[in-house]
Amino acid sequence: MTAETPATAGPSGAAADAWQRLRGAVGAEEHARAWLALLAEFLGGFRVGVVVVRTPGADAFESLAVHPPDAEIGADLSIVCEAALAEGRGVTRRRAAGEAGPGFLALAYPIVVDDAVQAVVACDCAAREPAEIPDLARRLQWGAAWIEALVRRRSLLPSRRLIEVMDLTARLLEAADTRLGLNALALELRRLLEADWVGLAVAEGDRIDEVAALSHGFVAAQGAPLLTALRTAMQECLDQGEDILVPPPPAAVPLVRRAHLAVLEAVEARQVVSVPVAVDGAVAAVISVGGRGALSAEQIEFLRLFATLVGPALRLKRRDDRSLLAHAGEVARTGLARVFGSGHVGTKLGLLAGLAVVGVLVSASAPLRVAGPATLEGSVHRVVTAPIAGFVARAEVRAGDTVKAGDLLARLDDRELQIEKARWRAERDKYQREHQRALAESERTRTQVLRAQIDQAQARLDLIEEQLARIEVRAPFDGLVVKGDLSRALGAPVQRGDVLFEVAPLDDYRIAARIDERDVALIEPGQTGTLVLSSFPDRPLALRVARVSPVAQNEDGRNLFRVEGDLAASIPGLRPGMQGIVKIETGDRPVSDVLLHRVRPWLRTTLWRWSP
Repeated sequence: MTAETPATAGPSGAAADAWQRLRGAVGAEEHARAWLALLAEFLGGFRVGVVVVRTPGADAFESLAVHPPDAEIGADLSIVCEAALAEGRGVTRRRAAGEAGPGFLALAYPIVVDDAVQAVVACDCAAREPAEIPDLARRLQWGAAWIEALVRRRSLLPSRRLIEVMDLTARLLEAADTRLGLNALALELRRLLEADWVGLAVAEGDRIDEVAALSHGFVAAQGAPLLTALRTAMQECLDQGEDILVPPPPAAVPLVRRAHLAVLEAVEARQVVSVPVAVDGAVAAVISVGGRGALSAEQIEFLRLFATLVGPALRLKRRDDRSLLAHAGEVARTGLARVFGSGHVGTKLGLLAGLAVVGVLVSASAPLRVAGPATLEGSVHRVVTAPIAGFVARAEVRAGDTVKAGDLLARLDDRELQIEKARWRAERDKYQREHQRALAESERTRTQVLRAQIDQAQARLDLIEEQLARIEVRAPFDGLVVKGDLSRALGAPVQRGDVLFEVAPLDDYRIAARIDERDVALIEPGQTGTLVLSSFPDRPLALRVARVSPVAQNEDGRNLFRVEGDLAASIPGLRPGMQGIVKIETGDRPVSDVLLHRVRPWLRTTLWRWSP
């Protein structure tokens, strides 16, 4: 298998600056500060981080580095550090944001060397959801491996080697996928170790199926049998879980090296070294290095350091590269293990509680109520019109006034009618005198004509009297003037039939509700409901549906249907035009239907729209 060096893009922005500081760090303190700065870019919501190490030759611990440099280590961060030191395991401390103050998430991870805690790395982040905590803890554990390497190797390896290991790990994380990242690692390891070839194989459980990456093609050029031998050698290392060197060094631990000897003979190499990459006590991959030259002790130690650090990064990369189906499968397996396996009492109780809730939602019933805005209206609206054509002389009331039956609402100007009345009265009197003269002179024809003229004048006079009798506009019944204001229209002309006022009764009301088209099919005449007015929020009013209008009205982009209802009882202070909210009971249904009665129609409509 031949591979070329991939052109991987380096980190950018703040992360690039952090890598640059880490690359130029001198000494453990500067190195720890640079690593904390890089961790701050790697963990979202990072606020304060600290590296605590054991004081040489004593049991006391001291702070090696803090980031940001001027930050103070709070009580929460101190608590998790002390807990990690005492318990020798990772510790988290979380509080959600609320009345007690801003939320936080404090994490600490101990560095255990030779069965003793030698250091602790801890950070304080912004509050997170519980589901996000395991991922952050794994990332901190992965980062802690770098500090562990610093604690273990700083006396054996120069800081340049640590930077090289971190650069290699960054190459893996920045690669497009795991295979490209492994090829990049193989090529770079070959260059750093000055070896003839470097091979990497990823373990699938307890076996190795194939060599995932080779740094050079001369091994692959010799055919599949040699690749099989190399895979067998890596399997040999995986099975024993130990470093294997061929030829073995003096006083080496007795191990099976038969497959490695076969590789050594096949490629005519001087040395073959295989190192397992362990993660959480299990071997995740194997690195095999060989060539015509022998690796120095420093190079072998560098290879072991790299194997120590790259394991968590490799697992993280492989997890991120999996398909959505693989992710779902792992989640399902983890969930089943929590439910049917031992322990995880909280998960089991949560599942039982969820099943109980589902059972209640399916089996229990509750009233389904349809809500909508409503307006209080008078059951009757009497329109008061102008009885004759004329001019407004007086206005006694306006909208909002309460009136009694027969109260004067307005009066029209009668001057023209009075003049007309006097004219026709004079005409009648004249015709009567001429009629009497004609009777005296026995002019029968003239008498009949004058009699007709007298009757015509009298009819005109009666009409004017009738109009004068209706010159005053009065209330038809006790009620409230809901419309009409002539106080600013005195002297204005009106025509017969013009609407002057609208009067509604004060003791007889109806409800006009506007119901969304998605709910109107649930409403039928005879159903009951409750009205809460904005003016009387503490006094709900019972009602009964009287009529459902079949005509929709568009309001703010929604189709609304008018539903009318009758109040079961009235209360003092009601006025036409009051606004409120009405809820109409449409019968008992399962609780799930009550909660999802709006979601289901929307979902069905959406599926219908997008279905072929």
